[in-house]
Amino acid sequence: MAKQQRYTSKFRAEAIKLVSEQGLSQETTAKRLLIPKGTLGNWMAAATLPSIY
Repeated sequence: MAKQQRYTSKFRAEAIKLVSEQGLSQETTAKRLLIPKGTLGNWMAAATLPSIY
């Protein structure tokens, strides 16, 4: 079984910026950063949800 990859909050924020501010697609960004497209999609969804805290 493969070890689960951990990403820093800074890495996540930069990945989200590539999509939201630079207009790259999630698929292109994921390929460039060598991360699963679904992982980036989850980060994007979480970034757009309002915080309840």
